[in-house]
Amino acid sequence: MINRAVEPCDGVLIVLTSSLKITLGQTDFKDLLSKIYSQNDEEQAGAIPEIDGTRRETFNGRDRILADAWDKMLGTNNLGHLGIILDGNRRWAKTNGLNPWQGYWAGANKAEEFLDWCLELGIPEVSMYVLSSENFEKRSKKELREIFKVLLEKTQKLMNDEKIPKYEVKVKFCGSFHELPSGLVRAFQKLMRRARNYQKMVLNVLVNYGSQGELRKAIAKAIRSAIGKKIRITPKVIQKNLMVGKPLDLIIRTGGDHRLSNFLLWQAAYAEIYFTDTLWPDFSKREFLNIIEWFNHRQRRFGE
Repeated sequence: MINRAVEPCDGVLIVLTSSLKITLGQTDFKDLLSKIYSQNDEEQAGAIPEIDGTRRETFNGRDRILADAWDKMLGTNNLGHLGIILDGNRRWAKTNGLNPWQGYWAGANKAEEFLDWCLELGIPEVSMYVLSSENFEKRSKKELREIFKVLLEKTQKLMNDEKIPKYEVKVKFCGSFHELPSGLVRAFQKLMRRARNYQKMVLNVLVNYGSQGELRKAIAKAIRSAIGKKIRITPKVIQKNLMVGKPLDLIIRTGGDHRLSNFLLWQAAYAEIYFTDTLWPDFSKREFLNIIEWFNHRQRRFGE
């Protein structure tokens, strides 16, 4: 696991109430955050309220107040494109004595919650790795049917979700669809048409996707466009033909594995990568905030 330690920086302004402001150094803030978390770990978990019709994780007492202040500070973060590899659903199900597909339902519910967190933080683009082309080839037919059932229900739910127009979320499904069930593909296309004019946030959902296949297609398109013309095939030309054009800033992979598994390889060239042992359905808002904090204090050099 990547070390979460960060170097001290200038003071961080924490707004606890409209009338009380405290300025803390970064190290002090992390100590305070840790103490408050440890105190509240001993308390009974609070209710999980609904936001825009979706149940989500919240915090108790002082923990919740500090987390809300941290959310406000994160509004100024430099995270433009976040990639998330949703790994560990089957292992979570096995650990809890459930069937594998019950892990997929738990993972899908967590993905809904995670989208809420990203909307709250104002992250402009999020790419979710839902099903790789390799998983599509190796999973059993029964397991794939269950995955498709989950995807169809969640896509239909998203189609009527008020968050999409409220936050102006452009939804894109990326991958090879010719082998997917026709009803699922139609649902993808319907949602993409409904959200195609939104621009404030982009949600890329990668289904039966593999980055090597994406690159082959992008290069082939670039070559076809260059035939008979004085066009050089540059990185910009290739990037223009990718399913996901924007470079990644941060990749989070849950589940304990330390690899990209054919996920947005071109876009990940200068991304910061964070691996966590947490299984995807157990991924918490608290851990997400810690990762964003870690990212905000990375010194990104982009090859310099």
